[in-house]
Amino acid sequence: MNSKADYLVTKVRYNGARTHIDAVAVAASKGGPEERWARAKVVAYIQHFTFVTAPPGGAAGARIQAVTVKGQTYLRTVADGTAADNLGSLPEL
Repeated sequence: MNSKADYLVTKVRYNGARTHIDAVAVAASKGGPEERWARAKVVAYIQHFTFVTAPPGGAAGARIQAVTVKGQTYLRTVADGTAADNLGSLPEL
């Protein structure tokens, strides 16, 4: 568990064209059930809470941020030089 995170993202789901993530599996870092959240919900919450990836095997995760490109908001991890903690490295829903 990452003590600096409010929420842990454990899995991702891509849109039909696989161009971006449209949903994620999220669990509160202090425990609780895993839920599927739409990207829009994560974007709304990310303004007030910290989201971190939770890679399989218990490795440290990377902080997730929202970035807007041409009016569309996407999720991405903060660059840290570690590919294993990126959103694209998480299992799919």
